[in-house]
Amino acid sequence: MIRSRAFEEVRFRGKYWQVIIDGTQLYRSRKDLGEHSLFCRKKKGTEEEYTEYCYYVLEAKIVLHEKI
Repeated sequence: MIRSRAFEEVRFRGKYWQVIIDGTQLYRSRKDLGEHSLFCRKKKGTEEEYTEYCYYVLEAKIVLHEKI
């Protein structure tokens, strides 16, 4: 799409692409989700301490005209 210049008219100031970058938690569980998951300990130092495993994602999106 970029090579075909399909969205040239929606560039910011006619020159720049508007890109939104967002990091968010995708999934969370008390079960081990595998070697690529992150983890954190909740209620640390108490009898109710537990480990929570999660996946995070980083998304980048190009902002186009509002009618597209």
